[in-house]
Amino acid sequence: MLVHAGDAVFDASSYTETSPAGRPLEAKRAMRLFESVVGRDRRAIKANHVALRRLNDVDEITVLPAHDSRILDDLNEQRSARSG
Repeated sequence: MLVHAGDAVFDASSYTETSPAGRPLEAKRAMRLFESVVGRDRRAIKANHVALRRLNDVDEITVLPAHDSRILDDLNEQRSARSG
């Protein structure tokens, strides 16, 4: 199941250390800075990241952020490899 995170997170590495294929995700510092500026409420941002991490840790769930294409790109790669 895919869970679309919308604006709850900008950088996927805020809630997971790896992509769906197990590739390490490095922090996108510019995205994190932008998120903290536009989000204003740092406690709410942190709470969002904790909630998304918990969801993403469920085996049947993949959290899909709106602003970080690495997760979707990885899922598309996996799909292409299976069908190709």
